[in-house]
Amino acid sequence: MFWKRKYDPFKELKKLRDRYSDEIPLQVLSGKQVGKDYKVRKNWWHGLFGELDQVIQSLPEEEHLLKNSITIFCNKYGRKESDFRYRLTTKEDIAEANVLIDKVLAWKKANKKSLFIKIRRWLQAC
Repeated sequence: MFWKRKYDPFKELKKLRDRYSDEIPLQVLSGKQVGKDYKVRKNWWHGLFGELDQVIQSLPEEEHLLKNSITIFCNKYGRKESDFRYRLTTKEDIAEANVLIDKVLAWKKANKKSLFIKIRRWLQAC
C-alpha cells in the first residue's frame, strides 16, 4: 500500500536550510561529483526557488510583506537577466538565502501557534 505524505513546502525549506552546507569548497564543483551537499550548487538554488514559489501560493492574501520579500529575492537570484546565473555563489548570497528561509519559517511558526490559540479559545467557548 502506498501512503500519501502531505507535501509541506515549509518542511522542504527547512531541509534545504539544514541539510546543505554553507561552506564554499576550494574547488569548483561539477554536477557529477558525489559527496557533501553544498548550497553553492545552482541546483540547490533551483530547488529553493521552487519551494519559495509553493510558499507564496500557500500564504494568505494579507501577507503582502512576506510575499514581497520572497518575490524580490527570487527576482534578484532567479531571473534570466540576473548576473547570478553566470557567476559563482558567494557567502553573501548564501547568507541572504538563509535569512529569507529563517524569515519564512518564523512566520510559519508564529502563525501555527496563533491557530492553536484560536482553536483552543473556540473549544473553550463551546
